[in-house]
Amino acid sequence: MSTEVLSAVSPDFSTVPAFAIAFQPIVDVANRSVMAYEALTRGVQGVSYPELIASMDSAMRRRFDLATADHMIRRSLELGLLDSDARLCINIEPEIEKGALSAAFIRESTDRHGMPRNRVVLELTENHKVSAEVLRQMMTENENSGFATAMDDFGAGYAGLSMLAECRPQILKLDRALVQGIDHCDTRQKLVRAFANVCQSLGMEMVAEGVETRAEYVKLRRIGIRYMQGYLFARPEVDALPQPNWEALRSAKSQAQLLPRIGAWMQCEPITLPA
Repeated sequence: MSTEVLSAVSPDFSTVPAFAIAFQPIVDVANRSVMAYEALTRGVQGVSYPELIASMDSAMRRRFDLATADHMIRRSLELGLLDSDARLCINIEPEIEKGALSAAFIRESTDRHGMPRNRVVLELTENHKVSAEVLRQMMTENENSGFATAMDDFGAGYAGLSMLAECRPQILKLDRALVQGIDHCDTRQKLVRAFANVCQSLGMEMVAEGVETRAEYVKLRRIGIRYMQGYLFARPEVDALPQPNWEALRSAKSQAQLLPRIGAWMQCEPITLPA
């Protein structure tokens, strides 16, 4: 790791809790394949990411996020990511200083571990209040580094379509609030269809997040959505690249059957980082 990157993060890591990395597939339902795996940071006893970082100051959180990103890259390779055409999605801060630091670190990490940069997607969260200019700079930095950019949680934030007028990520991920219950909500159907048409005209890929039922899947397919992510296809799995459950598309499954089991987060060896 370069001195420049190290100098931007806190060296004090002694109080950071152990963590686990899980992977969840983003599927291409048109050809029944995995488009990408999103890497997720969790506590080892079902603790969510916000809970995990709640006690960290900003400097420690930056170092924690970068260290977990490095582990995501290394572990995905060890699990055989390059044996498929799938990409790796990593969440980064949608702030220009932190984002530039993340891109620089991830460039170095991918090169060090032997991950092709074109197999990495950096996800920015749309619900953070940052300007279109900042997002545009970050996307340019990502593109110059050889990474694709995804806008996560689209539709949940303050900017929405006005952001797309200024920025053009390669991938747009619809917030689950627009997806859940879409099979019986005419308003959601019209909004998602409109967003899908915009993405198609701008040459962007759209991913529907939070797909939990077969009825939601059927409605999304009728709208024309090709890429999806959610418990209907696979739960996030710790230290594994799970394969989608394509059988779920042939028979209705109750939402209760599809909810993640907290125990799955606990059946893993915790990862600890050096102080």
